Amino acid sequence: MSSFFASVRTIFRPITLTVVLVAGLHLSIGVLALRAIVHPAATATMVTAAKTELSAKAATPVKAAETTPAALAKAPPPVPVTADATADASSPAVAKPASHATLFGPLLLARESVGLAQLRAAGINLETLLHHAEPHHRRVADEGGPFVPVAAMREAALDPARLARLEQLIAHMPFAAPLVHYEVSSHFGVRRDPFDGEREFHTGIDLEANIGTPVHATAPGVVDFAGWDGGYGRMVEIDHGNGIHTRYGHLSRILVRAGDRVVRHERIGLVGNTGRSTGPHLHYEVRIDGRPLNPAKFLAAGRIELVKAITTASR
Repeated sequence: MSSFFASVRTIFRPITLTVVLVAGLHLSIGVLALRAIVHPAATATMVTAAKTELSAKAATPVKAAETTPAALAKAPPPVPVTADATADASSPAVAKPASHATLFGPLLLARESVGLAQLRAAGINLETLLHHAEPHHRRVADEGGPFVPVAAMREAALDPARLARLEQLIAHMPFAAPLVHYEVSSHFGVRRDPFDGEREFHTGIDLEANIGTPVHATAPGVVDFAGWDGGYGRMVEIDHGNGIHTRYGHLSRILVRAGDRVVRHERIGLVGNTGRSTGPHLHYEVRIDGRPLNPAKFLAAGRIELVKAITTASR
């Protein structure tokens, strides 16, 4: 009977050892596969480092003295290989996420997009505004710092301070309408002169309205001129800062004086028929650095601002 059990043990011992080895091999493969899924970069780095080490060992003959226990005991411990150590020095650096990428990023982006849409609708160059908005310091010898072009800042990460500056500029833009109710009787640009029929350039738009209709400032600013000015008749000019001026011509009455500070929608005069005019209307101009721009585009930008205000109030 004992010989029977001895025979069975002799048969199953190799089988048991084989099962244990196969199970261990499968477990090792599973662990490596799981590590490759969770940390693919680290696994690839380990494989690359192992291949490099094996190639170096195969290419360099090992001396007999280096394999002695004493030599192995004196050898320094192996340095762990990291992804940074194996990275190629010529490879581009990985871009870090912007410091301003927060939960409020989409909200800031939406507000900035609305502001930029208003400027584009009015045909305004943002760089021109920023140039005027920057304070002019005296030239000194002890100045310096890295050169950062304005075009590069256009692609910068969202910055609440940058958005606040943009909204401050927009707050002083003449986006409001000078009249509550009006009809455009003559557009901006080349036209036939109403007096002699010759081609001329109309530097503003004519808004038809009844005599005595209140005329409002289209943005906050300081009255630069208030009085009679040739073909404009009675005219008011307002300086809104950053090189932006508005003109209101053919008034029947002026309600402000030069040097007065006005706010948006403040009454500055009444519609009239003074100066070079064929009937009661308001001649309205928008100028930047003395160059006339199409006021109709600013009125369109004002409608964008009105939609934004209504949307914000309804939330």
